Amino acid sequence: MPSDPGPSDTATAEHLFQWREGLLDARIWHGLEAPVDDILAYPGVQNWWTTRSGWYSEDFRIFIRGKIASASSPTMYGEHGVTG
Repeated sequence: MPSDPGPSDTATAEHLFQWREGLLDARIWHGLEAPVDDILAYPGVQNWWTTRSGWYSEDFRIFIRGKIASASSPTMYGEHGVTG
């Protein structure tokens, strides 16, 4: 069954919990958090989140809301003259 794409998945929510509980090394957490920051910069992903945020815990919703509030302009796919 295909999954609905979004800014995060259950694994990311679980990793957030593990990191906050001190069970996940900060270096690993950074490698998980950086792509979330990139993905959440896109308005379409932000719109998706508003319709699906109820799937996640309040703690994770607060985390994602903070990420969206501080999101910069999207550049993950070469926007604004960035090439890969």
